[in-house]
Amino acid sequence: MTPNHIVIYTLKRNIYLKTKSYQSHQPMKPRLLWLLAMVLCVHMYAGAQTTYNATFSNATAETAIRILKQSTGYDFVYEKSLITNNSSTVSGSYHNTSLSDLLNATVEQQLGLSYKIVGTTVSLSERKKGSTTFDANITGTVVDESGEPLAGATIMLKGTHYGVSADIDGRFSIHVHHTDPSLEFSYVGMHPQSVRLTRNNIGKPLNVTLRTNASTMDEVVVTGYQNIKRENATGSYTILSGDEINKRHIADITSGLEGNIPGLVNKRNKYATGENNIVIRGVGTFTASTAPLVVVDGLPIEGGIETVNNYDIKSVTVLKDASAAAIYGARASNGVIVITTKQADREKLSVEFNADLSISGKTDYSKAGWASAAQAIQLEQLNWNGMKDKDPDQFNALLSRYNDYDQRIGLSPVTRMLVRNYLGELDTDVMNNTLDQWARNDYRREWQDAAERTRIAQTYNLSLRNQGKVLASSFTFNYSDDNLGMKKENNRSLQFRYKGDLKAAKWLDLSFSVNVINNRTKRNATGAYSEINSFYPYQSMYNPDGSLARMEADAMLDNPVFENPAFGLMDHSYNLRNEIGLNTSKTTGTNIRAYVHALFHLPVQGWNASVMYQHEDIQQQSETEYFKNSYYARDIYNRYTTGGVTKVWEVDPSVDFWDVYDNPDAYPGYSVFNPVTGDFFYDENGNFAAAKQVEQLLPLKHHVPEGGMLISSNTHSRFYTFRAQTDFNRTFGKHDISVLAGFEYRQTKSSGSSAAYLGYDHQTLTNQNTHVDWDFVNGFGQMGILGTSCPPSGVYANFGTSETLHRFYSYYFTGSYVYDSRYSVFGSYRVDKADLFGTDPKFRGRPLWSVGGSWNAHNEAFLQPLNWLDALKLRVSYGLTGNINSNAKSVMTASLSTNRFNGGIMGEIQEAPNDQLRWEKTATWNWGLDFALFGYRLNGSVDAYRKYSTDILTDVALDITSGFEDLLLNAGEMLNTGVELQLNGRILPSNSRKQLGINLGLTFGYNHNKVKKVYFHPHTGSEFRSMELKQGYPLNTVIGVDYAGYVTDDKGITYGTWRDHNGEIHNTSLSSADFKIEDCVYLGTSTPVWTGGIIPEIRYQGFTLSAMMHYYGGHYMNTDPRVWGITSTRGGSAASELDFWNGVEGAVPNGYLTKYYDSRTMQIASSDYRNYSRADYLKLRSITLSYEFERKLIRRIGLSDLSLRFQVDNVATWARNGRSWDPEATRMGGIPVKTPSTYTMSIFLNL
Repeated sequence: MTPNHIVIYTLKRNIYLKTKSYQSHQPMKPRLLWLLAMVLCVHMYAGAQTTYNATFSNATAETAIRILKQSTGYDFVYEKSLITNNSSTVSGSYHNTSLSDLLNATVEQQLGLSYKIVGTTVSLSERKKGSTTFDANITGTVVDESGEPLAGATIMLKGTHYGVSADIDGRFSIHVHHTDPSLEFSYVGMHPQSVRLTRNNIGKPLNVTLRTNASTMDEVVVTGYQNIKRENATGSYTILSGDEINKRHIADITSGLEGNIPGLVNKRNKYATGENNIVIRGVGTFTASTAPLVVVDGLPIEGGIETVNNYDIKSVTVLKDASAAAIYGARASNGVIVITTKQADREKLSVEFNADLSISGKTDYSKAGWASAAQAIQLEQLNWNGMKDKDPDQFNALLSRYNDYDQRIGLSPVTRMLVRNYLGELDTDVMNNTLDQWARNDYRREWQDAAERTRIAQTYNLSLRNQGKVLASSFTFNYSDDNLGMKKENNRSLQFRYKGDLKAAKWLDLSFSVNVINNRTKRNATGAYSEINSFYPYQSMYNPDGSLARMEADAMLDNPVFENPAFGLMDHSYNLRNEIGLNTSKTTGTNIRAYVHALFHLPVQGWNASVMYQHEDIQQQSETEYFKNSYYARDIYNRYTTGGVTKVWEVDPSVDFWDVYDNPDAYPGYSVFNPVTGDFFYDENGNFAAAKQVEQLLPLKHHVPEGGMLISSNTHSRFYTFRAQTDFNRTFGKHDISVLAGFEYRQTKSSGSSAAYLGYDHQTLTNQNTHVDWDFVNGFGQMGILGTSCPPSGVYANFGTSETLHRFYSYYFTGSYVYDSRYSVFGSYRVDKADLFGTDPKFRGRPLWSVGGSWNAHNEAFLQPLNWLDALKLRVSYGLTGNINSNAKSVMTASLSTNRFNGGIMGEIQEAPNDQLRWEKTATWNWGLDFALFGYRLNGSVDAYRKYSTDILTDVALDITSGFEDLLLNAGEMLNTGVELQLNGRILPSNSRKQLGINLGLTFGYNHNKVKKVYFHPHTGSEFRSMELKQGYPLNTVIGVDYAGYVTDDKGITYGTWRDHNGEIHNTSLSSADFKIEDCVYLGTSTPVWTGGIIPEIRYQGFTLSAMMHYYGGHYMNTDPRVWGITSTRGGSAASELDFWNGVEGAVPNGYLTKYYDSRTMQIASSDYRNYSRADYLKLRSITLSYEFERKLIRRIGLSDLSLRFQVDNVATWARNGRSWDPEATRMGGIPVKTPSTYTMSIFLNL
């Protein structure tokens, strides 16, 4: 401790105290976890104080002073009348208590006197009139109406963020040091109660009984900027407690929100994570993000909602309308999800442990609709015979492909066998015997056995929390392990979080937190041939003797070059069994988020100021390694080998590029397109050029060294947020006033790098990049020793760096007024500015604002006689919110790179300048009604909204002579209207463990989306169908054609036909001018219009049985099981392709019969509007059975809580499409394959 020098001046009966403080300064080096050092200092400070013990039992003032003198050793100086005339008594037992705490609790609070400490003397004096300050430990119990203890009940010191929770027996202890203090008691489903502390109850245990209450009016709405009592709120909110989210096991937080939040759609896109899978109240943008903003403990985060531990959540508040979300300005149009994490709230150390084990079966691919081995062989035989008998031109072309060795690789094994038999190279009996053997193979089953395994996911969570007198600490550790259902793959995550709340002074509260996540993912990098259909179903990974087969992938294995040892080529065969675990792709991600909040209690009652700072550091490192003996490394080595007579493309400067481009038939053997790179040919100066293929005798050379390959990439993002604000909240009689103003600054900076290392050796960590022939690798037109069918490709000079920096700043204001708890008005105003926009000053900082009002009708006197009406509130709001597209820029931008021809720096212009770019904005009207009936047995809310988005960014085509293809403009508009309903019913209330309880929750949402304005308007039906954005229609439109069947003309050519809006039949292409916009058949949208959730729950004797059901409807899906292809593919041929040969009416014409079918109209049938069906479905997402052990029993083993849970996910689905197809399932072979069910077992215990 810092030494203090004390000087005492005595004059008559007055004692004056003066102190001087001498501090020693020692240098301190900054550390990443400096917050922990602060915690340590606080503990050291607390531990260094001298403490005392004293016990009082209705002691008189004189007796109390004598006990204090004996216990502390201090002298007490006072006027005798202060004690003799004092009728108060002192009670209480104090152990290890500081002198100031002891005197506050006895002299000041129970005797009503003031005191001063001078040296070893305590001077007592009469208390001045005015407010009473208490400093004492308050103890007591919290129970319900039946006398059952309310474990976990919250006890808060009114007007502060300080509080504790009741223990398993409902007992609590809270230290109070406050002027005129009141304690607020609350519990989920109970009426809150406030108890004012006075000298009459300060030394006595408080016994508080809370009454049952399902009212939502007493809930607190957490917006991130301020906390608002729901009764006073004017916006549209949905609040979920952490307990509600974690009633069932969830894979991620977004799954926990689905069904609980009206108007929320979970897209379940496997390529998106977290909030990017969520849409709230429809999409209001064309190109910007549709994800809601995520706020954690008051500040927006960049790492995503998946970085939040769901077991660490105290509550989730979803802000939907402008009145609720407009305070977040240009990032609020998609809604805001505000998460409050748990904090320590018990003086006793709380230890919580959760464990979850989830098991998922393998996917059943037998119902995917793919052709089996026998069916695939039959299909190829039928195609072969049909082509041979009816289309000699195509048949001869196929024979030519077979005779050209470089093109033979493109023919299937069955087709090659049929050709060899046709040419007399293979005996018919031998062929048939081989085909019979192949028909018994099942490559897909072999693949599943080799690659997949039962998926097992484990999660373990440990939380330690403790509430001290000045410091509340919370530690959380979370570990998860998922084997991903694939062999030799896994995903592991370790998360640590510390959260501290420090009462630094009477006028200062500090909150600080560190959240660290380390995630490691390992996957097999088995290349292009690792999928279930990478090979034909009649092929096999095994030879007849059971050994691994040498399977043909990119190169013909009988190529003579492999037999010549002089070329030094490697084995070019592939087998998945060899590749799994040999090539790995490892990703390591680290996310560190730390914040500090400082809350200052200013001298004026109700006036506070706060400063918040948050730093996020997100790093991701990815390494993909191909070992030396892997197929990829061997394939690259062989491809980049030259020697012998090789066909190469050679630029011919004597031939003009444009002549060949405009009239290719006049230049046989020439080309302007490089078949290797897919780009144009260029001369040595980088100009367009024409090239011809010539044969060259090249010396043997390996342009890529022998060895493995390592591809690495690193990204590093840093985000800073600083906020300073002040707020004033005060009640004057019937008038409640709240105002808030602040400033916010945010910076985002991201950098990245990538590199490739060839000839990499895992053991020595060395590479041979210096031995790579980069001129050959980065060149064009080269051809390797394997010929045109397997040219050099797959290796590039993959070295690059990038950096992006953006800065944003904002200022904001909110104000609200409530009269007599009946009438509320609210307003907010915010201006956002960023370096993305603002080239033109008038678009630099457009304000976003909101206004709202509400009427608590239930507080009106004329409604008081209605005993069945517990709450009735009407709300209305209007406001503007914004949306950010970080890819939009108001200035011309370009990317710089190295010119591969001359090594110089070249720039590629990416975007045309537009100084009028500005935020997208959304104007939202919201009308709402909150209600509670029949003693809160039924409560809920109804909302109707209108969201009109304008200034939506969209690309507009430009005249090509401008030098740009398109320009980004604020030219779009979109409308979303909808209705939302939420109902919570206590059908059979249960106030104790022995009572049967039945609850039911319902959510419902309707959203109608319409594109109101786009810049481009189609002129033909083909343009209309191909447009993603259609004015007057919703996003993701489903447009069909009135298919009229096939017709055959007098020349024997078969056409697909379509019927126009007048009923006339056409056999022209849908790309022709005949097909007009009005001929299109509009069905609807593929996005759900109706959403709903049903959550039933039954409780009895500690058991809880609940379910989660989700409903999506009003949209369309394709339910045609046919695969619309005219030739069989490598391994994914559909069984329905046989329908044509089996004479099924309306079957898809397939095979190689292009001579008899008009290629322009063959697939009109695939666009038939009759192929689409209603996509409505109701899914029983999960069934959960849990059991909570009786507390009297588990106390014997030292536990406070113990519960077990069993859950089944993806239980059943009802679908309206008539085929019982699950719209969420993945389409395979034309038919959706059901996702396997998942079984989860969980345990929860609390010490």
